[in-house]
Amino acid sequence: MRTFSTLSLFSVCHRRTLYFGLYLIAVILSTVQSAVSQIPPTAPGGIKINVADSLRNEGDITGAIAEYRKLKATNPKDKNMIYNYACALSINKQIDSCFKYLYLAIRM
Repeated sequence: MRTFSTLSLFSVCHRRTLYFGLYLIAVILSTVQSAVSQIPPTAPGGIKINVADSLRNEGDITGAIAEYRKLKATNPKDKNMIYNYACALSINKQIDSCFKYLYLAIRM
């Protein structure tokens, strides 16, 4: 039969408290990280950068084009976004679509 001394019982309780504390820290960090990821990034001058611009800057042109399409559906009058969309299309070698949206941006 195994007997526990006061010291070993304290170690077990202390270890459980430590594990619970680490669990709470992990939950808090996860919550903070998800909240921070929803904040739109800003450029050094304080200008807001949308997700499409970030993707284009990272080199994910296909993802950027998909995001620009979503932005175009929500705000079709944004000249700067339409121009950036045309630029992304040109990088992706979609020349006809590029000229279509470039013309649209100029006509606005």
